Amino acid sequence: MSPILIRELFKYTGASIIGTMLHYGLMIISIRGFNVGVLRASTAGAVSGAITIYYLNYFFTFHSPKNHLESMSKFFMVAFMGVLINAVVLKTAMVYFRWEVLTAQVFATAMVFFINFIINRRWTF
Repeated sequence: MSPILIRELFKYTGASIIGTMLHYGLMIISIRGFNVGVLRASTAGAVSGAITIYYLNYFFTFHSPKNHLESMSKFFMVAFMGVLINAVVLKTAMVYFRWEVLTAQVFATAMVFFINFIINRRWTF
């Protein structure tokens, strides 16, 4: 792997950790504090995390030269796809594999992370 790719992956990971902490925090508070359903709570968390991740990646990770209209629209298409993948993987892991919600969410997050990094690096920014 090239040094640029490694640096971008490291920064993308940092931005993703921050967004994921927001995602999980909102999800847990919504489920435990407000009795929101798992898929709704996870989706709300994922959207909040995605907004945070966009700005961190635009300015910090990729130093994007693209205008916000172009990169933001692409990013949120990718993020929306990630939300759908997250929901399908989360539901599948919980229903068919009977995984506990946080275990299933960690697995879903890992899948979405790698898919989104590849697409965002090559297309969005």
